[in-house]
Amino acid sequence: MIAYPHHRHNRFLNCLYNRNNLELVEWTKTHKTIEFWLEEVPQYKVVEVFDWLNKNVKHELPKAVVDEEFNRQWESELKSNPDKYTDEKEKEKAQEEIRENAEDSIKLGLILSEIGKANKIEVSQNEIIAELRKMASYYPGQEKMIIDFYMKNKNALNQITGNLLENKVVDFIIGKVNIEEEVVSLEDFNKKN
Repeated sequence: MIAYPHHRHNRFLNCLYNRNNLELVEWTKTHKTIEFWLEEVPQYKVVEVFDWLNKNVKHELPKAVVDEEFNRQWESELKSNPDKYTDEKEKEKAQEEIRENAEDSIKLGLILSEIGKANKIEVSQNEIIAELRKMASYYPGQEKMIIDFYMKNKNALNQITGNLLENKVVDFIIGKVNIEEEVVSLEDFNKKN
């Protein structure tokens, strides 16, 4: 499932826009999570690309694949919230939302895959290893165990490869975009967002 982390980015961007530079420097000294936010900000562009692709590219979806993704997401939801869906209307509403998420996820995966193939975008073994090392570095003392897990678990390794490919395709798309700068007042900026 593709997550849309708007809330994290909005909190970070609000922190930036609501402080002057000196306050921001002081704030970053006391908020150790700034490194996390700086790593996450590039993901904001991914959300924008996904939203655009989802709205503007038509793609026929294989029903069986969508159903499989829906079932996976619904099972996950039921495991996370086993007692939540006692009301039939609430259950139907949740299933509708999950079906939409499944369709979006499959659609975006197919579109990104086609763009990647058409433009010969691939993920190298070195990129996979670098990503595994980066992930393992978050677990000091357990690096070998983490890397071994991914190397022995084909589904987990495919997920990492897929994420890397997805990022490369998004970067490729963004590289093709012509950006036009527009000077706006803070008031106009706030109206747009």
